[in-house]
Amino acid sequence: MLNYLNRWMDQLKWQRLAPFEKLAATLLKHVDGIANYCETKVRFGVVEAVNGNIRLLINRIAATRTSAICC
Repeated sequence: MLNYLNRWMDQLKWQRLAPFEKLAATLLKHVDGIANYCETKVRFGVVEAVNGNIRLLINRIAATRTSAICC
């Protein structure tokens, strides 16, 4: 996949299309995450749900600590 992306980017250099060059830079920046998704197939909705649950727990813990300190 990385070889294909590099060849595509080399072709873009000759065409000088700024939006596609920006897209190529963005894809290169996130190539590790894209490769991980291709290997594991974990949906981003599942990841966001887990992340939301973790943040909810952190906020609840912080709220209990501040209420224990205040009282």
